[in-house]
Amino acid sequence: MAFNAGTGAMEPGAVGLTVLVGVIAFLYSAVGQAGASGYVAALVVAGLPEEDLKATALLLNVAVATIGTLQFAQAGHLRWRRVWPFVAGSVPLAAVGGFLHLNARPFELLVGAILLASSLRLIFKASGGSPGRVPTPPSFGSALGSGAAIGLVGGLSGTGGGVILSPLMLIKGWAPAAEVAATSITFILCNSLAALGGVLVSQRHLPEGIMPLVITVAIAGWLGSRLGSRLLSLRVLERWMAALIALLGLKLLVG
Repeated sequence: MAFNAGTGAMEPGAVGLTVLVGVIAFLYSAVGQAGASGYVAALVVAGLPEEDLKATALLLNVAVATIGTLQFAQAGHLRWRRVWPFVAGSVPLAAVGGFLHLNARPFELLVGAILLASSLRLIFKASGGSPGRVPTPPSFGSALGSGAAIGLVGGLSGTGGGVILSPLMLIKGWAPAAEVAATSITFILCNSLAALGGVLVSQRHLPEGIMPLVITVAIAGWLGSRLGSRLLSLRVLERWMAALIALLGLKLLVG
């Protein structure tokens, strides 16, 4: 890890990694995401051991998603009756996905593909999506099935699945953008907790020396989710984020 667990001192390269995950947390949280896919890419580039990737990314995800859920709920965007069918389908399979392991290269390819899909979603939304379309909530079966599939992928990849749920909801027209963000961050929190539980059952420990990263993403996530849920126009942030995660995704895909 980039931190010395015995002394608490930062090793070379740790400052850059800490700044990067903080920027990722800020940008993602402003649009109702927690950042796990970005964290995984950053941690892979930083050389974190494969066995520590999922646990680290999921722990950072839980910190940001907890704060983000509270911020979007306080801003009045969270509709729990719309969220719980997705969560009911996803949580069991997120735990299964967290328990399972992938070899390094397939894992990187999966996360890279998720990042590129997320960047396309943000470009679509920033360009205006489908103007004038009246949101129509999904049926219970559609929400349950979608949640199950996304939960498994999220657990396997060490993400909360929000980067997949958000574009699906936007393209299908299931909710307005603010509600999509609130639904996504709550979905991410539930899935990340389930997947982290699966990881801990499998490996029975958390990586050492990650508290500086946790504190950094918590602060950045608070700032991002507060601004995103109340003050900022999402369009510019989403364009920046689309460029950032597309670059990270390409890095993982090309190796």
